[in-house]
Amino acid sequence: RMSSFLSICSSLTRLSTNFSLQSIRFATKKAGGSSRNGRDSCGKRLGVKKLGGQYVIPGNIIIRQRGKTYHNGTNTKLGRDYTIYSVSEGFVRFFYDRKIGHQIVSVTPTNVYAPDRTKNESAVYAPID
Repeated sequence: RMSSFLSICSSLTRLSTNFSLQSIRFATKKAGGSSRNGRDSCGKRLGVKKLGGQYVIPGNIIIRQRGKTYHNGTNTKLGRDYTIYSVSEGFVRFFYDRKIGHQIVSVTPTNVYAPDRTKNESAVYAPID
């Protein structure tokens, strides 16, 4: 029995020398599994909601923004997330204030963007002879 044990041990040592750790190959490429760019967030729907000259009532959102890109003027207020909304009914007006260098949004009772029909009204509606 001792001789058979020795013969098995000698055959195992011969096998182990053939498969040394130096002959094991490792992968040279990363395993193709999860991607790094596979996520995205939904759009936040920011921007101008009511254009210049549009009629608004109190509470209407005029602009949703991040930071103070537009500043609130008369009859508008600024929400805590910088949303500009109307506090009275009227027409939206956008203008640039050169003195302070800001784009201002306000609500006026009259529409400043409407065409002035009092000038040359008789010329527009004059009968053709």
